[in-house]
Amino acid sequence: KACLPQMYAKMDVRQKIAFADQIGIFLNELHRTPKHRIEAYDISTCSSDEYSLFEKKIRRRVYSKLSKKESTTIDAFFQDTPSHTPRVLAHGDLIREHILIDASDLHISGIIDFSDMIYADPAMDMAGLWEYGFRAVQAVCASYGGDKRMLERSRWYYRQTALVVMLASLQKNASCTFAD
Repeated sequence: KACLPQMYAKMDVRQKIAFADQIGIFLNELHRTPKHRIEAYDISTCSSDEYSLFEKKIRRRVYSKLSKKESTTIDAFFQDTPSHTPRVLAHGDLIREHILIDASDLHISGIIDFSDMIYADPAMDMAGLWEYGFRAVQAVCASYGGDKRMLERSRWYYRQTALVVMLASLQKNASCTFAD
């Protein structure tokens, strides 16, 4: 069963610590995978050039739908784009639907969907955890033992998701609203 934020909220302190430790251990193991061990697979690398291209696409496709204030907010967001970060083998899509939990004891029973694996900033794998709240991400980062800016970068990647959804909606000519 997917670990929904409501399920996480029902966990007691001990269970939340176990959750953070399990995710932290999993990510540590994954992120330490040497590149030479998976060279035969087609895994792309996320570069800073991709963020520049993404920003240009947002400006070109999304800004016309936004108010000046909203565009200014997004400009400020892009000023904080993470740069010069380490690159590791990342899950690439560690979201609640991909974290399976045993409903009987609320422990993680598995992580699924490795189809979006990428060499990227390790903080990217923390982004989807923000749905569980600040303390959950903070606990996973502490268990993981990343650098001092890991939490901050993970929040940037989480916030970027809204822009990804906006752009995807416009590229598919789907109806969407920018009210939220």
